[in-house]
Amino acid sequence: MILHILVLSAGSFAVGTGTFVVTGVLTDIAEDLSVSVANAGLLVTASASCHGAPPTSTTDSVPPTVISTSPANNTTGIDQTANVIANFSEEMKASTIITPATTFKLVKLNSDGTTTKVTATVSYDAATKKATLDPSSNLSSGTYKATVTTGAQDLAGNALDQKPNIAGN
Repeated sequence: MILHILVLSAGSFAVGTGTFVVTGVLTDIAEDLSVSVANAGLLVTASASCHGAPPTSTTDSVPPTVISTSPANNTTGIDQTANVIANFSEEMKASTIITPATTFKLVKLNSDGTTTKVTATVSYDAATKKATLDPSSNLSSGTYKATVTTGAQDLAGNALDQKPNIAGN
């Protein structure tokens, strides 16, 4: 049993030492590979990381959702100066939401079936996970529809989930 421990210890020493000794000959490695010393260092780092434990971090693949809005859907009698707020299920990448308002937008539904885009600025508060759409002028009476598109992404780059059969979407 002692022999097994000695063999494992020697192997660990050799692998660990090999990684650290390389820094003393980094210039020679760079010349042999015809790369810069910086790139040779990156190659050594990549090689050393292959000998370690696998990464423990997990990748976020869950798409974010809009969990609530203000004003709520089908609300009537809204103040003409009201902003529209979307509350997200997780922190979002602000650059995919804020002005220019292409992913969070408001349109007026016209009686002839057409829509008119409402000019607005959009801000995002990461601490509260809320996006606020602030129309540039007071809203006239009528029916409006706010939309957050799949261009809005969470910090991992997952697009907004817009499946209408799931609560909150």
